[in-house]
Amino acid sequence: MMETGTTPCPGLIIHRGREGQHKSDVKEGNTMEILAKSADRNLLLELQGELDHHGARSALQELEMALDAALPRKLVLDLEGVTFMDSSGIALILRAQQHMQLLDGSLLVRNVPAQARRVLDAAGISRLVTIK
Repeated sequence: MMETGTTPCPGLIIHRGREGQHKSDVKEGNTMEILAKSADRNLLLELQGELDHHGARSALQELEMALDAALPRKLVLDLEGVTFMDSSGIALILRAQQHMQLLDGSLLVRNVPAQARRVLDAAGISRLVTIK
């Protein structure tokens, strides 16, 4: 059974499940969903939807809340479900990298769709972040 709660971010609903999982949905125009799983100071964030200006803003808030709650040593951003990404997605990844450096941790970005990969390659992000 899932319990639903709200956060200070308008339009953001977090569904909390068992075993350290929660999912957020942005309810303004484009939808960005994040499924978070944490265990043993490892945090996996699975992003789904459009990682544009609107989606990235809410995803960034969720990212920071999840990082502050889990204080992980390793963060994995799984982009398999991302249907579109622009430079706002780059900003999200760089913010995640900065946060993980402050925690003396590491960041891995994986399952990057072709369109998002082109955006990341054009910006040279693979020189700063591990992408698989």
